[in-house]
Amino acid sequence: MTNRSDMRLIITIMLFLLALSSCVTAKNENVQIRRPGYSLTFPDGRYRIYTDTRVAADEHGQFQLMKGAIAAEKPLTKNLKVKTELLGNAQWGGCNMLLLTVNCTIPLKCRVWFDYKFAKGNWKFDRKGHIVAQKRDRLVYGVFIPHSTYNETHSVDITMELSSEKYVIIRYKDTIPISPTEWDSQTVTFGDAKSEELNTPSGRNIAAERRKRQRIWNENSNHRYFLSGMRYPVDDTRDLTSEFGYRRNWVYTKGRSSTDVHTGVDYANKTGTPIIASCAGQVRYSEYAAYLGNAVFIDHGMGLFSIYMHNSNLIAKEGDIVDKGDIIAEMGMTGAATGPHCHWETRIYGMPVDPRSLFFLNDLKF
Repeated sequence: MTNRSDMRLIITIMLFLLALSSCVTAKNENVQIRRPGYSLTFPDGRYRIYTDTRVAADEHGQFQLMKGAIAAEKPLTKNLKVKTELLGNAQWGGCNMLLLTVNCTIPLKCRVWFDYKFAKGNWKFDRKGHIVAQKRDRLVYGVFIPHSTYNETHSVDITMELSSEKYVIIRYKDTIPISPTEWDSQTVTFGDAKSEELNTPSGRNIAAERRKRQRIWNENSNHRYFLSGMRYPVDDTRDLTSEFGYRRNWVYTKGRSSTDVHTGVDYANKTGTPIIASCAGQVRYSEYAAYLGNAVFIDHGMGLFSIYMHNSNLIAKEGDIVDKGDIIAEMGMTGAATGPHCHWETRIYGMPVDPRSLFFLNDLKF
């Protein structure tokens, strides 16, 4: 015979199961966890749920993280606190940085998955995340999130995992909507000498040069030189001759033409004007290449590179460590240029972004 206290316990359990069943049996139903402390079983284990996290259950009752943070039910995560911050500009040709702060000083492996949503289809890849800073009893992990200037991207799903050698400690997920940008067009006309140079590049192996640059751009070093912040590559920025993202039509002599997208910002001045490192870093490339002319590439860490093209003279050499503000070259018009100027470009994982979208780095404070 069941006593009164047993009945109360049974009723309490039934009410709890009834409340939980609505999110277990409903396929793809989002369930928002407003109070921390709950635990749910996911396909790879049991996780504690943080405030304002959203999960969804499939027809088999298996939960998937939709938005927010979860932590594995392990001794290491008993009192774990997680804070996230999104910096930068979510716009075509712009850049964000995701920071995830954890009150745990044991370094964890960090991996980030990107899923960009286009009008037709999507694009997925993953990259290593890095420790950006240590603050007393906390570690700050971070990753750059570039937004393409070539594709009309609607949003990007970001999943970040911090893991030990054996299991996932923290999983974070978010969807970032990306705003459109209107791109203007520009026509660039080359004279006889430049037309001949660009259309017959003296037997250079252009494909090999491009592969070399791509290998450099795809590097994802542990360096954190970018913490120095950003500045312009010239002291006088009044003569901006070409904006980032211009849809260009190149017109040569003899009726020839081609098109491209302008992946940097151009500042004109006289030949010999100092070109300045916009951020601290290591020089990874300093040589002549077809179209680029005399170019310098600087690695700022975590997949971020800055590029300075068309120089008349190269000062910084491959392997040099430079500070923000160091002179690395002199302005010129080598390569695909109609006058002396600095083509200033930044790339993240090889994807060009407007270098001015990275000025939020000046506000990083740890």
